[in-house]
Amino acid sequence: MSATPLTYDETLFQALAYEFGPDDRREAERKIRRALKRHRLGTYNQERVDEIRSLKDELQSEIGRFAGSKYYLNSTGPVADMANFDFERMLADYSGKYPRIARAELGRMLNIALYVYYLR
Repeated sequence: MSATPLTYDETLFQALAYEFGPDDRREAERKIRRALKRHRLGTYNQERVDEIRSLKDELQSEIGRFAGSKYYLNSTGPVADMANFDFERMLADYSGKYPRIARAELGRMLNIALYVYYLR
């Protein structure tokens, strides 16, 4: 059974998710170019990269607030759990804010963001 191939936007987000400072920017863009070429997803589009980076920065900031996040519900136990965040409300809010990103793709990006910025 094979995994569903990543879309263009998901490929961008996956590379950008581990970009934590300005020094990581060049490396992330190099990884993006390689991944797009390897998976034959199209040419590098700086405008699209900037939009996905903006989403990533917002999610990193919001999720990084932990209990102070407006999407944080309550801890469901002694360890971090994705259920601690109101996923559906996040998806609705960010879908409205980023209408060019398909809702299904955005949902997968939110899962990645919650994993990287909260669960890890």
